[in-house]
Amino acid sequence: MSTLPIQGTLLIVDDERAGREALEGLLLNQGYRLHFASSGAEAVAAIQQLRPDLVLLDVMMPGMDGFEVCRKLRANPLTAEIPVLLVTALDDRETRLEGITAGADDFISKPYDRGELRLRVKTIMRIGRYRRLLNERARFNSVVENASNGYIVVKDDGTISYANVSARSFLNLAAPGLVEGYGLFLETARRQYRLEPDCAWTDEDLRVPNRHYLVRPETATARAFWVSVTLMDPGSDAGERLLRLRDVTEEMGVQRDRHSFQRILGHKLRTPLNGIVSMLELLNGELAGGPQEEMAAVALSSAERLARSVEEILEFAALSAQPGEKEEPFALAGLPDLLERLRLEMEIVTLDRTLDSALLEEKITLSPLQFETVLRELFENARKFHPKRRPELRVTTARLGEGRTLRLALRDNGVNLAPDQLAQVWMPYYQGEKRTTGEVEGMGLGLSVVKSIVVSKSGSIRITNNPEGPGIEVTLDLPLL
Repeated sequence: MSTLPIQGTLLIVDDERAGREALEGLLLNQGYRLHFASSGAEAVAAIQQLRPDLVLLDVMMPGMDGFEVCRKLRANPLTAEIPVLLVTALDDRETRLEGITAGADDFISKPYDRGELRLRVKTIMRIGRYRRLLNERARFNSVVENASNGYIVVKDDGTISYANVSARSFLNLAAPGLVEGYGLFLETARRQYRLEPDCAWTDEDLRVPNRHYLVRPETATARAFWVSVTLMDPGSDAGERLLRLRDVTEEMGVQRDRHSFQRILGHKLRTPLNGIVSMLELLNGELAGGPQEEMAAVALSSAERLARSVEEILEFAALSAQPGEKEEPFALAGLPDLLERLRLEMEIVTLDRTLDSALLEEKITLSPLQFETVLRELFENARKFHPKRRPELRVTTARLGEGRTLRLALRDNGVNLAPDQLAQVWMPYYQGEKRTTGEVEGMGLGLSVVKSIVVSKSGSIRITNNPEGPGIEVTLDLPLL
């Protein structure tokens, strides 16, 4: 005779061997894993160890009777939810009341009907499983509701059907019950944040895994605030998607500031070192065969070791941001000198500058380090992607209308980009580096850092193909102070 699949664990408690064997005969091959105890004390110990799905508990036992066992189970949080079926030869009202008070789930009287006993066991096991499922779901809901990350459920029509405490905080939503629904997610987000990258924020974009960010730009009293939005579940039969909202402000600041510092430090150290090594190589050749040949060789070897050490330091440096430090704004009076210095460092032959002289008296929200990082990345990308690595650059500045915004445009004569490249050029915001210097193939980390810096300072940046021929044009709109 074949047995049923295991459906749960049963503990049979009876001080009489005949009682245990009778229940075993009735429940054997019914799909249960059977265990036995012959006293109340033995039952309590077995329950602690087994955590059974149901206890079949005889009431009349010497020492610790079934009522006391039941009370001990209910008093322990670890065993309080285990179902108990009391088996008793007593069928009076007082016995049942005492059993209910002790915490029994059901009763069955001796002599018991075989079919009724099996049905009672099956029913209570099912109820127990449902109870555990509800408890587990309640615990899960509690964890999600109070998680540090925000979680929202978005319906197919774009409305938010659920938002936990953190998500309500991020999106400034009222607590459930105070309002009828939460409204449209995208509308709610746009009222409070800038959506970045702006080319990838549609309802369809949020149906596929991607990197999306909500950005509250920096103000006079608060630093920039970044929230990443990640698709966790693409959707269910009910037409709902689960999105995670996570505060990544610190990560963005660390990544941006580390990259900026390393880029500047790298150029400050590499440029003079390259000159020293190059001159010593020439000097070494000139002194070959002479009395100073050995000294020149030692000097060249030392300089090369120093250059390698600098590269190793830059490669493994892991510098973090210093939140709370006051950043001085960049004075545009220094823009001509900065452009010329970058031109010389990168050996750019042609740099046409058309600068609004009135703007040279203004300051922008970016710090000198941030502004130099932005321009350096744009210059280097223009050189990197020029077919001959010798781009011709044109920089123009203008004031937008009567407002307090600087527009700076940088145009090169390199190559045009395809529409999909233009749409994705600033993504991803986080990209796995090959080395901690931030140097990766393509337009990965450098331009994403540029975007992060500009957006955090309430600016905007866009990239288009050069309307007059090959190359691209990058336009920066930066607030004036």
